[in-house]
Amino acid sequence: MTRDEIARRLLDLKARQDAGEQMICPRCGRNILKAPLTHNALSRHADLYVCDECGMTEAMLDMMRNPLPQEQWAVFHIPPPPPQK
Repeated sequence: MTRDEIARRLLDLKARQDAGEQMICPRCGRNILKAPLTHNALSRHADLYVCDECGMTEAMLDMMRNPLPQEQWAVFHIPPPPPQK
């Protein structure tokens, strides 16, 4: 996946989060994000909310100067949802 594709996918996720769509964590793909969205962790590497567990993991990895590359986030390994009509 190219940097442009990653950037487009992140922008799409941001728009969906801003619209209030209920979704799973884009980083781990396991946990459902809490409502309201601001009760979740804000990612240190993208302008997106992630689950609390991923927020803590990002903080720990940053402290060790070893962040998880965005290409390895779960959202880039699952197909995007179909567009809403």
